[in-house]
Amino acid sequence: MVSLTTITPYFTIYSFFTILIIGTIGNICNLIAFLSKDLRTKACIFYMVCSSLLDLFFSNFGIIIRFATEYFGNNLTNTNRGICKARNYFLVCLPIMASTGVLLATFDRCVSTSPNARWRRLSSIWFAQRLFIVSMLFILISSSFQLVVYDIRNENEPLNKSGIQGGGICFIAAYFKSIQIKTSSLSIPIIEAGLTIIIYQINDDDRFTLLRQLPFTISYTDDDDESNIAGVRGFQTKRITTSNKQ
Repeated sequence: MVSLTTITPYFTIYSFFTILIIGTIGNICNLIAFLSKDLRTKACIFYMVCSSLLDLFFSNFGIIIRFATEYFGNNLTNTNRGICKARNYFLVCLPIMASTGVLLATFDRCVSTSPNARWRRLSSIWFAQRLFIVSMLFILISSSFQLVVYDIRNENEPLNKSGIQGGGICFIAAYFKSIQIKTSSLSIPIIEAGLTIIIYQINDDDRFTLLRQLPFTISYTDDDDESNIAGVRGFQTKRITTSNKQ
């Protein structure tokens, strides 16, 4: 009988290959669709293109380095301090940046449906490019403490009683690292859901307002109750007289 420890490496490597192939093909298909002539000028598509590029880079960057380290005998991440620090840094930044691109696309759809003309002006390529650059710079700068965390966690200090290297400082660094990852993974979907609800509410109100402004005419006969017809606001009424044929 094959043990779990024997099949785990095979399962891991085949899973990585599957994710790499499907992820790469999916992101390339997204780019082909988003960069079509009819869509490329929209601000929300700009955000989605950037998000797909970041996802593509993240999946290839992380998995290829993992393959090279664990399955092809390349220990560059263990011997080269700069590469290892860059790997830890980008593996935290890239998924957050890709998720932020989807969040900004949702924000663009929200402001584009706003009844306020000032908010609708934010749905432009000019504003989208600047907002995306500022957002990405904020993520890169706020995640720079990952470079410091790497140095703390890899100092040649003895293990403490809890088995954590670097003592209390290392524990605090690891804690804030987990807080950043968990906060971004939870807050971004919550904000997207909130913006989606706002978009639905705005569109629902706009449909009702448009329905009231359209020149509909309600026709009724002598047999209808005029009090019910008179209670309908925003509609023109027309009475049709009927006669009984003998």
